[in-house]
Amino acid sequence: MQEELIMEIRKAVVTGGTSGIGLAISEKFLSDGIDVVISGRSKDVPSRLQNNKNYSGKLFQYSANLTDASRVKELFNFSLNSLLCIPDIVVINAGVGLAGTALTSDSSKWEGLFDINCISALHQMREAVNLMLENLKNEKNKSKKMDIVIISSVAGRVVSINNPVYGSTKFALSSLAESLRKEICNKLIRVTVLEPGFVKSNFQANAGYNLEEFSTLEDKFGPFLLPEDIARLVSFVIMQPQRVNLSNLTIRPTRQRD
Repeated sequence: MQEELIMEIRKAVVTGGTSGIGLAISEKFLSDGIDVVISGRSKDVPSRLQNNKNYSGKLFQYSANLTDASRVKELFNFSLNSLLCIPDIVVINAGVGLAGTALTSDSSKWEGLFDINCISALHQMREAVNLMLENLKNEKNKSKKMDIVIISSVAGRVVSINNPVYGSTKFALSSLAESLRKEICNKLIRVTVLEPGFVKSNFQANAGYNLEEFSTLEDKFGPFLLPEDIARLVSFVIMQPQRVNLSNLTIRPTRQRD
């Protein structure tokens, strides 16, 4: 009962929350009674989140391209005004993929890939932590759970010739997250990196991957994970007692080797 009570009063920000993994995480939070601010480039509220009578949490949406650092600041200001408090859960999920190898991928997209997957994520980390540190100035918040959950990828741990540019952004992201954890763990702010393997969502189509090849991979290594599987894991992470930080978790389809 105590754990459920804490869940009811928590507030979250989910970037990349309008599709795929981010949307599933947002849905899980809302169903658990957590008020959520989602961000995404789309101005339309996802139809799955509209007028759902089963949600006990409140939904707010901020539309922006978070590669602009000023829009990251605006997102967190919007969150303060919407949630009426500092968010104590921040899920850094906004990101894109890129088809092709080091030799065949579209080099005109390299910079943008690093901008959203790494630079923007770093701005999100800094803004989230600064707000959480502000929260800690109030003595009554010393025992409050505060979580930064960063969605990375197995591609950032396992070197592949087929997906190296995207994988290198996730190598960098996981490194940044671990460095951040070490910097702020004494403040009792928890940092968790989740590294999913193959997840079946609209991510592959948006990144320009060959969907026929992806289907062949699923025949060989599937069934693949669903966004809802990642959402359940995020929920499990944030529900842990304050003394527990699940700092790095890898989740793969059962048949995926690498």
